[in-house]
Amino acid sequence: MILLYRLALRVLLPRAARAHSAAMVDTAAALAREARANGAGPYVRYWYREFHSLATATWTEHPQRKALPMFSSMLQDVRYAGRLLVRTPGVTIVALLTLALGIGANTAIFSIVDGVLLRPLGYADPDCLVVIDQRDASDPEFVSRTTPGTFYDVQQSTRSFEALAAYQTASETLTGRGDPERIDGLRSAGSILETLGVRPHLGRVPTLEDDRIGAAATVVISHGLWQRLFAAGPEALGQTLVLDGEPHEIIGVMPKGFTFPDVGPDFWAPMQMTAKDRASRTESFLRIVGRLREGVSREVARADLESVMSRLRTQFPVENNNALLEPEPLRDSVVADVSRQLWILMASVGCVLLIGCANLANLLLARATRRRHEIAVRQAIGAGRLRLVRQLLVESLVLALIGGLAGVLTGRFFLDALVAWLPAGVPRIASASIDARVMLFTIAVSALTGVVFGLTPAVQATRDEAAMLMRGSVRTATSRSVMRSALVVAEVAIAVVLLAGAGLLIRSFVRLQQVDPGFDADHVLTFNVRLEGPEYAEPAVRVRAVNQMVERLQHLPGVVAGSASSYVPVTGLGNSAWFNIASRPTPSRETPPSVPYRVITPDYFRVMQIPLVRGRLLTEADGLDCTPSVVVSESLARRFWSSSDPIGAEISLGPADNRFARARIVGIVKDVKLGALAGDLTQAVYGLNSLMPFWRGFTFAVRTSGDPLSVAGEARQVVRELAPSLAVTAMQPMTAIVRRSAAPARASMLLLVLFAAIAAAMAAIGVFGVMSYVVNLRFRELGIRLALGARTAEVQRMVMADGLKQALTGVALGVVAASWLTRSMRTLLFGVSPGDPLTISLVAALLVATAALACFVPARRATRIDPLSILRTE
Repeated sequence: MILLYRLALRVLLPRAARAHSAAMVDTAAALAREARANGAGPYVRYWYREFHSLATATWTEHPQRKALPMFSSMLQDVRYAGRLLVRTPGVTIVALLTLALGIGANTAIFSIVDGVLLRPLGYADPDCLVVIDQRDASDPEFVSRTTPGTFYDVQQSTRSFEALAAYQTASETLTGRGDPERIDGLRSAGSILETLGVRPHLGRVPTLEDDRIGAAATVVISHGLWQRLFAAGPEALGQTLVLDGEPHEIIGVMPKGFTFPDVGPDFWAPMQMTAKDRASRTESFLRIVGRLREGVSREVARADLESVMSRLRTQFPVENNNALLEPEPLRDSVVADVSRQLWILMASVGCVLLIGCANLANLLLARATRRRHEIAVRQAIGAGRLRLVRQLLVESLVLALIGGLAGVLTGRFFLDALVAWLPAGVPRIASASIDARVMLFTIAVSALTGVVFGLTPAVQATRDEAAMLMRGSVRTATSRSVMRSALVVAEVAIAVVLLAGAGLLIRSFVRLQQVDPGFDADHVLTFNVRLEGPEYAEPAVRVRAVNQMVERLQHLPGVVAGSASSYVPVTGLGNSAWFNIASRPTPSRETPPSVPYRVITPDYFRVMQIPLVRGRLLTEADGLDCTPSVVVSESLARRFWSSSDPIGAEISLGPADNRFARARIVGIVKDVKLGALAGDLTQAVYGLNSLMPFWRGFTFAVRTSGDPLSVAGEARQVVRELAPSLAVTAMQPMTAIVRRSAAPARASMLLLVLFAAIAAAMAAIGVFGVMSYVVNLRFRELGIRLALGARTAEVQRMVMADGLKQALTGVALGVVAASWLTRSMRTLLFGVSPGDPLTISLVAALLVATAALACFVPARRATRIDPLSILRTE
């Protein structure tokens, strides 16, 4: 503030008085310190008085400073604009509400776009960071994880990267600090935090030495976990955190707000893979992050990676057939799933603001018409056209800036609502706030808005000759009517585009709700348990523990059936493995196809009510030690046995002994949506936990006769009694999981429908306002027509025809624009194509009906004109 005050003294004080500026600054600084000691309020009031006194003294005591006549007259224009706003409260209130709505929505959306998409990542030199995805040359759109063997080869062979690390997200059980709980975090091969270039709040980050085989287990914890477990005390360093039964020494605490890779991780720890795991070329679970060397481009890095992969494809053809490594900027990778959605929302609220500007321009055109006599007098006494245009523009800018302040307040409300409406997991959403960058954006939008809706009325109002206006000429009514009509056409066209986008999303969401997921989610309670720790090191112990939990759950009151599975439907791809058919072995040097698999207990299909299509379901006798058997989905059976019956065929998953060596297909079940409802991921192999005893993490599901949450407490108690060291997490009805699968589509639909509804309402208001004004202008003409014998129905039709002509033109233009612009929404749609004729036709009909209603009221008022009162004024 002192710097600003010193600058104001230099600008405002005359040259002769600047010798005293240093003393004035010292005095002001001392008084400001005294005011600050009494709180923020007195401090702000002091500086307000100081700057106000400086400005007043400068312009009253130093008339030579009025050598800036433009600035002086500008202040007069601002004061006059303020008085005008007070004198016309109706226009002012409508304008401010429109601006607060339009600018507030833009402020809120921009704060999210800025926080998620535009703001640099909080790492050192973030533009040098890349994510290295593995892709298939035959299907470049498919992105997969990388094997440890490939990662270590890349780490040792490439020269384009200053540092490389690979990571896997983890959810582990924290014990020894109250009840067991699951916490989310990350384990990395190499040093991911060093690669990102972040410094800890306390301590240090893991190094390559911490990731070597045999090194002591270490962990870095988040700022939030540090506060929760250690009350933000420095004594946390060196203490032990027991994760999945293994003690880890806490070596660091990350800064507040730091997140990688997703929102809310609690820990970062070295992976410390064994020598066997590091050499694996069949387990794809790592994602590589690299920091490019200075001066190395992504194209050079891509060529470097291709040279490594070319060698690996030759050395390990089965594991790396068609495999490519593609570097992508880290920021693009983080926001890839939400980028298009946010930009579409930004464009939508921009359209709402444009419609608001059109309405305000029409409002100011009407007010300028009423002020024609005032403007004529000003021109007659010597005011130039440029001076009058500037005055009218200042009035618009003052109105816009006040609306911008109201928009900031409205934007805070909108921002809270948007964060609540957007689906969980939007990356970097926590950094969205109305800060200095957003305030600068709001000021710029407000100023631009003032120019946009103020320039046309200002130019139109000053175009007439003063003499003609003094004589009462109305020759510009036609030109102004054309301008008002053009504005109405534009806002109707924009409303059509927004409503078309909203209509497409509504139809997509309806189609999504009609999708058959292949199972019954009602009356099913789910929760997660992961069997980690020394007591569950043996596979047989894990199988027995899971089966005991399921059996106890099945005997709870109100429970119809219980089961456990590696993943429940609609939660994602899960794990996949090579699919091998014993009678049709994959040719050498070719990679077998990969398919998802699910580890289940026998009653899984009964709990989920997944119908059997052919064959039989699994029983307890279908495990590894009995008769190894599996069940497959319909789509998988069609893919590999299109012309034969897969029942009885023998298959294996993964390389030899990787998942299971051999099992017989005994049944085919109906397809279920494994991933999102809008996706087509349905192929799966189902095998018992006794067939694949390596699995540790299970989702338990119980079907109940009533409300599933009514047995939540008893289910939690069962796990606590049988496995007190394990944590129960994510206890929720299956219906909640299904709803969450559709959450992104629901959020996009609701937000765009909201903005489209606002746009349609504002367009209707615009049509209504213009038609009302036209009726007022033609009051005399319509009265004479009625006096000469015109029927009221004819007058009403004539007025409505004029309004509908503008609306239909706008609808026609909007339909053309919507057919083209909705192509950008292709990735957000399901079951409906961009530019869908039915949707656009319904939207056009809705806008025409809305415009007809908006025209009807002014047209009806036109028929109630008293012809005699008009004739008496002649």
